Amino acid sequence: MKYTFIDNLGNALTDFDHNGQLTWSFEEGGKNEVFNDVTAFSEGYAGIKGQYKGKIGWYFADTKLNSNYTPYDSLQCYSEGLAAVKQYVDDSEDWNLNNMSWGYIDKNSNIVIPYQFFDCGRFRGPLAYFKKWGSTYDIEGYINKQGKVVWQTEKKK
Repeated sequence: MKYTFIDNLGNALTDFDHNGQLTWSFEEGGKNEVFNDVTAFSEGYAGIKGQYKGKIGWYFADTKLNSNYTPYDSLQCYSEGLAAVKQYVDDSEDWNLNNMSWGYIDKNSNIVIPYQFFDCGRFRGPLAYFKKWGSTYDIEGYINKQGKVVWQTEKKK
């Protein structure tokens, strides 16, 4: 798969060597960044899967490909000012279900709705879908932008 970003002037940041990875050279420090996967831009930010300081993860970057390099295991595009992100789990950490949670961040990477969901969706208007696993019941429903459940249902396992 080949990736291309095109700015509003039609300038392309592209898969220059056609190896399926977008390579971008940062002029100031002479660094190279390789993007293994990308999302579309939404609300001024795109998700980019790449490596930074030896850690492979998903990061958000603005239209100039500037990033604060906060890593996530997965992410969804911004919608209504928030983005769903899956908590980053370092390989050195013990894996458990609590480390595999989704939450929501604002455009400054501040956690607005804490990591607590097994699955969740983008905000569409004032609501977003969520799912939580329980020992006896799974819960799914909709939350508002403050993380308050506005509707839910329980499904017995």
